[in-house]
Amino acid sequence: MSVSIATRPRKHTGGDQLTARLSARLFIREEQRLFVLFVCVVNMSEAEEQPRGDSKQKKKKEKRSEKKKKKEEEGKGDQVEQQQVGEEEQHSEHVVLRGIFKLGKKSHDVLLTRTRLTWTPILPETPTGETCVLKSGVLLLQDVFAVKVKRRRGAGQQSGGAVLGVALFCCRRRGRRLEEDTLHLHNASAEHTHTWYNTLKELLSGLSGRPKYLKVFINPCSHKKEAVPIYREHVAPLFKMADVRTDITASFISPF
Repeated sequence: MSVSIATRPRKHTGGDQLTARLSARLFIREEQRLFVLFVCVVNMSEAEEQPRGDSKQKKKKEKRSEKKKKKEEEGKGDQVEQQQVGEEEQHSEHVVLRGIFKLGKKSHDVLLTRTRLTWTPILPETPTGETCVLKSGVLLLQDVFAVKVKRRRGAGQQSGGAVLGVALFCCRRRGRRLEEDTLHLHNASAEHTHTWYNTLKELLSGLSGRPKYLKVFINPCSHKKEAVPIYREHVAPLFKMADVRTDITASFISPF
């Protein structure tokens, strides 16, 4: 025998409804609080990231500005060096003396700077107004090792005499060899000649890299035992003209 029992749905009371509403509100509030906390955390992280990004940008800007400053300073330094070099060149090429001398049989306009001596032939104009163009000569002072005053002296006269001009003793390169040469500047004026002589001596003494004292070793057995006479006749006079003092030691030097 089967018995069926019918059940009715349970009705919610007023208390149950209140508790459900309260729990729903609490849940919503908790979700809102969590959302607010999440938003705050995100904002704080973004706020922290912004200063970091700003600091990186500042560092990049500072590096760029430093590079620009360095480039500007280097450019200024190069300009200063170029100006100094230009001033030195202008100073070295500034004409110290200018005069008229005879080279051979022709008169020349001679210019003297701190580094070189140049001369240009002086030619009279032709009736048609045409002038001949001749090559000028150049002699670097670094190739000059001595300068002397030329005088006319009689037989047996060792000092004094009429002034004839200035003689410059120099070395010229002939292929791989250096050969002694002399440039004669003729002028009968004693005052003019001595002015040029003193100026040339001063410029030559101011050149850098020129020794004032040398130690010389001579092997007396070399060149068929003629090394000492050759030195006395040919080499020693050049040192004397160049105002170079020497200390000579003649001894056998072994090649090994």
